[in-house]
Amino acid sequence: MSTSSCAVAKSFAVLAMILLATLLTSIARADDLPVPSIPMPTADALVDGRYTIQLLALPSRDALEAFVLRSGVSGLMAKQIVSNGEPRYVLFTGSYSTRAEAVAAAQTLPASLATLTPWIRPLDPLLQ
Repeated sequence: MSTSSCAVAKSFAVLAMILLATLLTSIARADDLPVPSIPMPTADALVDGRYTIQLLALPSRDALEAFVLRSGVSGLMAKQIVSNGEPRYVLFTGSYSTRAEAVAAAQTLPASLATLTPWIRPLDPLLQ
């Protein structure tokens, strides 16, 4: 490796370290962040046979809260479940009378959720 290539590599490494340090200091710990609005559905939504849009399931509440804050989307709901013996934190939105309504709503999700692969599912199992 030539001297100039070595210097460029060192400069790149220093820049990467600076960017990483800046990023890490700008991300507050989940404990320091306000708890996002991730309520359970209201009693009106707790009707047999309804559907919801599951957005994701994560292994920690901190990760879920951080995602909600980054998304900037309000009205999301969360529920801790156990899957294969491990806790999972499910993020979902909406309560729809029919699967077709939920599918239509999933097609209009905000851009910050566009990279997700939503799952239309019955709401009942999330409420037990």
